[in-house]
Amino acid sequence: MNKKLDLVIVTQKNAYIGMKVVRGKDWTWGSQDSFYGEELNYLELIKKNYGIITKIENGWVKVLWKNKSENTYRILNFFDLFTFKEPLQETLQLEFNFCF
Repeated sequence: MNKKLDLVIVTQKNAYIGMKVVRGKDWTWGSQDSFYGEELNYLELIKKNYGIITKIENGWVKVLWKNKSENTYRILNFFDLFTFKEPLQETLQLEFNFCF
């Protein structure tokens, strides 16, 4: 089944704690998100390598990745992360357990 994938840039205005994210247009952080593929397939990336925003501060967010690593990313002037529109979130039924 082919689904349209509507990605949204994560910014200081739309970021919130608990938002599911993947690497974005200005990503320069190598494989911090545990994605090692050469060809970027965002549907697969979202299913396997998403993270959760755990903190927002001064144009940066802290993200806890599915592999349990945690790093900070830019959401002001440079945009390291994408999120996706609600219908796709519900369709994928992603689960992620973490503690604040």
